[in-house]
Amino acid sequence: MTMAELAKIPDDAFAELLDSIGSSDTQHVDPRRANLRGFVALVSSFDTASLPTLPVGDDVLEEFLVNDCERVFTRTGNQWSLRLDVRVATLRALDSDGRLTAFDGANDLSDVACVMARRYVAGDAPPLKEQSVEELQGTATASEWLSGTSIHLPSPVEARAQQLIESMLRPLRMLVADGFFGRTGELEMLTDYAEVLPPSSRRAGAVRRVKRILNLTDKPPILIHGPGGVGKSTLVAKFVLDHVDAGEAYRFPFAYLSFDRSELRLEQPLTLLAEAATQLAALFPQVSGDATALAQSARASVTSVLASSSDRRAAKGSWSVAMAYTSGDESVLVQRFAALIEAATGTRDLPNVWVLDAFEVAQRQSPAAIDRLWVFLERLQTVCPRFRVVICGRVPMDVHRTIALSLGDLDPASAGELLRMQLAPLGLPEAFIASVADAVPPQPLSLRLAVLLIRREAERGLATDDRQRQVLFQLQGDNVLGVLYRRILDHVGDPDVRKLAHPGLVVRRVTADVIQRVLAKPCGLGTLDDSEARTLFEKLRREVAIVIPAGPDTLTQRSELRRLMLPMMTKNSPQLVAQLRRAALAYYRDRKSFEDKIEELYYRFSLGQATETLDEAFDSDAARELEDAIEDFPASSRVYLANRLGLTVSPDILKEADDLSWARQAILTSRRYLDTGDAAAALEIVRSRRSDVVYPLTAAIEVEALASMKRVDEALATARSVMDWATNHHAPDTFIDVALLAARIAEDAGESDQALEWLSQVDSVAAAVEDKIAGWVARVGIVRVHRKAGSSTSKQALKVREGLISDVDQLTSRDRSRNPALVRDLAAEIGEEVPSVARDALRLGGYKDPATSVQPRRKRRKVEPPLTHSEWGRVFAKEIDVDVSGSVSKRVSEEFRFESDESAF
Repeated sequence: MTMAELAKIPDDAFAELLDSIGSSDTQHVDPRRANLRGFVALVSSFDTASLPTLPVGDDVLEEFLVNDCERVFTRTGNQWSLRLDVRVATLRALDSDGRLTAFDGANDLSDVACVMARRYVAGDAPPLKEQSVEELQGTATASEWLSGTSIHLPSPVEARAQQLIESMLRPLRMLVADGFFGRTGELEMLTDYAEVLPPSSRRAGAVRRVKRILNLTDKPPILIHGPGGVGKSTLVAKFVLDHVDAGEAYRFPFAYLSFDRSELRLEQPLTLLAEAATQLAALFPQVSGDATALAQSARASVTSVLASSSDRRAAKGSWSVAMAYTSGDESVLVQRFAALIEAATGTRDLPNVWVLDAFEVAQRQSPAAIDRLWVFLERLQTVCPRFRVVICGRVPMDVHRTIALSLGDLDPASAGELLRMQLAPLGLPEAFIASVADAVPPQPLSLRLAVLLIRREAERGLATDDRQRQVLFQLQGDNVLGVLYRRILDHVGDPDVRKLAHPGLVVRRVTADVIQRVLAKPCGLGTLDDSEARTLFEKLRREVAIVIPAGPDTLTQRSELRRLMLPMMTKNSPQLVAQLRRAALAYYRDRKSFEDKIEELYYRFSLGQATETLDEAFDSDAARELEDAIEDFPASSRVYLANRLGLTVSPDILKEADDLSWARQAILTSRRYLDTGDAAAALEIVRSRRSDVVYPLTAAIEVEALASMKRVDEALATARSVMDWATNHHAPDTFIDVALLAARIAEDAGESDQALEWLSQVDSVAAAVEDKIAGWVARVGIVRVHRKAGSSTSKQALKVREGLISDVDQLTSRDRSRNPALVRDLAAEIGEEVPSVARDALRLGGYKDPATSVQPRRKRRKVEPPLTHSEWGRVFAKEIDVDVSGSVSKRVSEEFRFESDESAF
């Protein structure tokens, strides 16, 4: 049949033809090859040794492997796997022949896809909501395998959506795995606040009805706060799981957002929106495509603004444009998120609940960062009137309005219930358990440690009154938590293992090699050979009350014990702690894996090493893995790590930093204040410390803050002073930064000659120190100032402009991606002549909605849903690629020029 004949076949007939081709292949293949297909149809991978034996010299095996299979890499090495199309056709044929339900081929109990496929074939697979994360992954794969059969099972999309939900909820389920006790009033308060589940009382229901009538749904966030170990996370876990597991009747838009995840950035709220959209896609698969697209757009917007903010040589006007674009993107994406909720649920009247956990991480940052988040939450509230925010942190908030929910001790009845449930397998007398409840403070952490201790004591017997009395005496002391910890250690039978547990567990990750090379001498164990170290490791592994597995042949201390032990050890034995940390650093710094780099940085931070030393060893990816351990570090290291991760810290921490880290943090914090319009706060910060280390780094911020406060004369006088200082101290970077800023201030003030003089000086200094980017920024500034002053035809203006056009290819792709503001300024001046620059500016920095354009003659387009600046940038970049007339690049350059010409201050 020719291609022309094929093209005339109707779609339905063509589909039948394809089906017949597939079924014919399955039906007419060599029976021995078909048997091999069927044998491995329900296993993910196999090796040839597991296949049925074939006669010597039979070439069917080779045909089967070459035509029907593909090589895959597994944990056990290279294996074979049946191609998906062959697998689907084989299982369809087995099902149509009635042989699938009696399948007797290969079976692999360690292969979760195999296990789940067999369970669905047998009809005994549990519902999706009852499956573990691993089982859901297996179900998704099995669904693809069995898609051509009559077996009833969820679609891969449904299975993967539930898998995403369960992956998110797994740590929460672990928190309540041993039961939830007390906190009834607090839980009811949260339930009534969210307004999803039935109200806890008639009064609460009446209030809900009245509020709906009066439309009083702008509730402030509820803040759960209390010290570590009081049960905040467990309460939040119970609240979340009660709502998520309530059934389809109560399905609602929900997001669990924990700030101990480094990708969620307080100062970039769109990272929260992106994750919320991802979770919405899992909860409501019918909008998964649009939700995923929204998440991608939000992340693209964040990437764009981060690139602009990291553009050190960017002009002040470019920063202003980037901030305006960010604000506009937030408005667009928030509107789209609200529309997405309506599409998913059919209404915007359904509560939309966000839980912000580990908020103490956010509270470590400056007030400006929290202010930024609050503005975003208020913006989301305006389009989602029943938006609810539950925050979980350690301390209350003073500045922003919240509904405070302070967690204290458990009530006596709940404390007793917790102990009875946890100790039930031991069969202990009720009177003894009641005495334990009286002896231990009714805090969840204290009670858990008491349970660990009693379980250890029970191994030696607790049947007699005398033994029970001994245990009760052990529970008494002024510092009960400390007493409990020491008692748990006392029950480590082997004295050498006890030495490993304390002080050895100052080291975060313990292996046999770490015992031998790091811990042996500081812990008083002398020199150990490989066998002795391995023996001690295995003994420590059995101390389950103290350590838990953290990977293959790796142990780590229980988190609740580490929270107690590390501060006590640091306070009582600082020299020993430092010795252990130095030994650990010496071990890890010469190793090469990513995990080793994380540990190396951990001990460098723990030792409070100098900023210059940390700079030499720093790795950004490894450092991000330490964000949740920041409280283990001294103040100087906290400030350093925050600087490198783009985070801000509270003023009380900042004051402990050395000058270099202080200056970096001051720049970061004051930049946030400038971006939010609070120049006075930025000025106060940078003027609060002076030194030869601080001054050259913060001077530009001081000048900018003064200009932003309209104190132009003072700003220019300060700039001249700084430039003189930089010249005398041979500080070219400081001279360039301040001179560029001063030139922009003079430009906006109409002092073109002064601006041109400073820009020429920058160009000269940049050439002398080989700072290519600074030179480009200065030259594009010269062209802009001449254009605005009406002197574009001057000799200097023409020469510099021609140089920009002829030399622009010297800017590499890397140069452009790292300096999006420079590319944008170039596009404003030479984008018509060099369309590729305009295209790159659009791709890197985006473009404003044409409906808001300053050019009224342009035909304005209507787009639904509204696009972000990054999305508009991609639209116009594609138009430039196909525009032969140059009209698009001309319009884009005109728009960029308008933005560039707006006053920066």
